[in-house]
Amino acid sequence: MEVLIEELLKAKGFTTYRSPEGADQGVDILAASDTLGFGHLRICVQVKT
Repeated sequence: MEVLIEELLKAKGFTTYRSPEGADQGVDILAASDTLGFGHLRICVQVKT
């Protein structure tokens, strides 16, 4: 599910970072609105399945 959400964010123009697989109990995807990740719009996604 994380891959799907990440690809949707990328299609909308976000730069993303996905945390490694495993039970990290935290944020799965970080996204920012610019190339370097320092844009004003930042999103933290925790995917639950």
